[in-house]
Amino acid sequence: MNNARAVSGIYNADSTDLGDPAKVGGRRLSFDGLYGQIADPAMALDNYFANVVKKGLKGDGKSRGLEMQRIGSARTVKPAGFEGALMKCQDVKVTRGKGDGAPKSGAADFQFPVCAWSDYSTLGGANVVDLAQPMTGGKGASQEEVAALTVELYKTARRKA
Repeated sequence: MNNARAVSGIYNADSTDLGDPAKVGGRRLSFDGLYGQIADPAMALDNYFANVVKKGLKGDGKSRGLEMQRIGSARTVKPAGFEGALMKCQDVKVTRGKGDGAPKSGAADFQFPVCAWSDYSTLGGANVVDLAQPMTGGKGASQEEVAALTVELYKTARRKA
């Protein structure tokens, strides 16, 4: 990518069902992306998914004792209202590590979907995690739900020059 500029955001939504322990704390949508000049959107999208777990949960570079792995391969999706770019989604699994820094108790394995788009000037990816998932485990949001949210981010991010 030439002349790349990074953007990111985190959005939190309160739970709509406080009686469901899996939904306590609500949900978090995380977004990261780039804009500039993309010569090959398909390759850029594949590279995004190849590297999605490398950045993972480290944030500040410190391991949290959690390991991330991609489940299967990223699949092409075409959600309603999405046109003019490529989009793929893939699930990511988070498991507790065995070594130093691994959570000692209260942590559960969980997974969440990641969806990303690429065109000739933007690349963006989003994921949604139920904030209780690290404690309760499970799957959380569906790929279809995250794809629909990613469409909204795409529409918001794209502006005519």
